[in-house]
Amino acid sequence: MHIDWFVFLAQIFNFLLLMYLLKRFLYGRIIKAMDDREAKIAARFAEAEALKVKANEAAELYEKRNQMLNETKEIMLNEATMAADAKRKELMEKVRAEVDAVKARWQDMLAREHDAFFYDLRQRAAKQLYATARKALADLADVELEER
Repeated sequence: MHIDWFVFLAQIFNFLLLMYLLKRFLYGRIIKAMDDREAKIAARFAEAEALKVKANEAAELYEKRNQMLNETKEIMLNEATMAADAKRKELMEKVRAEVDAVKARWQDMLAREHDAFFYDLRQRAAKQLYATARKALADLADVELEER
């Protein structure tokens, strides 16, 4: 095998010339485009990370507010329950007092009716007794005696 040194050196020269031209005109632009693309990707990653941090902060804030809202809701619910219980007790006492008052009035009225009934019964019994006694005396005595 025989090596043609002229062709070999021409190919090396062509290769070096090609490398120089590529580096001067093409590689610089390709590397710049790659660097620009890499910078854009890095910026997008940084922006995504910032958005992720912001979203996490918003989620934490939402959780805190939600927890505070739940605590406030529980407090208000407990207060409303206690107020309703107090109002129920107050109304029960008021109703109980009204029932007691009505019961007392009814018992007073019943006692008055009882007293009135027995008073009327005594009056009628007395009148009846008086009428019976008068009739018995009239039958036994002379009618003239009564007229005198």
